[in-house]
This record gives sequence, structure tokens and C-alpha cells, in this order.
Amino acid sequence: MAHFSPDGERLFFGYATLHVYDLVSGQKFRSSAPAVPANDAIGYIAVKPARLEEIAFATLERNIYFSRDSGQSWKQIAQNGKGKSGQ
Repeated sequence: MAHFSPDGERLFFGYATLHVYDLVSGQKFRSSAPAVPANDAIGYIAVKPARLEEIAFATLERNIYFSRDSGQSWKQIAQNGKGKSGQ
């Protein structure tokens, strides 16, 4: 799966781990996002256009992770398609 940030400066991609390619600097790095289990894969990646630091990704098993700080920290907000309590 791959997704360009709305500003066109970053490419997010991955299968079991989320990677980021900075198109301005040419550097690629692995995100601190949680690793996806072997029987799952990243199926969707999104960056909020109005707040580029907000990133989310969902897996094929319907687990959803969200970051408010450009991927520095992550919170799982859904597990197997069900919202986690307190979210």
C-alpha cells in the first residue's frame, strides 16, 4: 500500500511495517508505527489534509492505528473492526 501526503512531500508505504520516503530530502526511514502481525497487512494509509501531522493506517484485519504527531507515537483505535473503549 502507498499514499502520498496531501502536500506532496512524503510517500507513506508498507506491507507489514510503515515506511516513509521524504521526497524533499530523498531519505527513507521506517516509521515508529506498530508492526503488523504476519497474518495481516497494511491495507489503507491516510494523512489528514488540514493537519498533516495526523496519520492513520488500517490493516486488512480491520485494525486501525492513529498518530497525532507525524508518526512519533501511535494509538490503536480499532481492533478487528471494533472501536477500542475510551477512544
